[in-house]
Amino acid sequence: TNSLRWAIANVDAGGTITFNLAAGQETITITSELLIDKSLTIDGTNSYGSGNDVIIQVTGLARVLNITAGLTIQNMTLAGSSTPFNDHGAVIYANTNVSNTTLSLNNVVVKDGKIVDDFAGGGIFVHYNGKMNLVISNSTITNNAAKNTGGGIYFGGTGIFKLINSTVANNTGTGPSGSGGIYFYGTTSYIINSTISWNSGPSGSGI
Repeated sequence: TNSLRWAIANVDAGGTITFNLAAGQETITITSELLIDKSLTIDGTNSYGSGNDVIIQVTGLARVLNITAGLTIQNMTLAGSSTPFNDHGAVIYANTNVSNTTLSLNNVVVKDGKIVDDFAGGGIFVHYNGKMNLVISNSTITNNAAKNTGGGIYFGGTGIFKLINSTVANNTGTGPSGSGGIYFYGTTSYIINSTISWNSGPSGSGI
């Protein structure tokens, strides 16, 4: 069988990656980030396999995803490493200068991203100089931490942020200006029917 890294490299732009993993094999462990540099969809439903959603688990000093193009992720868990990361975005890092580019998470869990040093976005980091939109729906961002700010989510730039029917909980930002759950920078943001709770940070536990 081909690896997820192989599938990302070989799928056509605009394509969809699906999974056929047997019971007990739904966790994909990686040791370096997956680069997404073309528009695509990754669907972890695993309907061709066990039917249990896929988990992508990174180990060592690495993040899960580095995203520079439009991406839809659905029906999966993205889990950070037990080794704290020393850059922005311990689970997801996203940046593009192309307008109307969207990172969409639907029915996704982003968890366990930990950052050391003065960096932001323990779970998700969308770059402050970029144009990426971020739409999170029916998802959970939990148990992430940043030494700077945005323990769960850091969103900057000129794009639009939407949090819909989702939960941001138990995230921590420990820097002097740290926010635990979500940090916004220079953006238009919408929070709709969502729960932001049990986050902690000196400049705002939730937002």
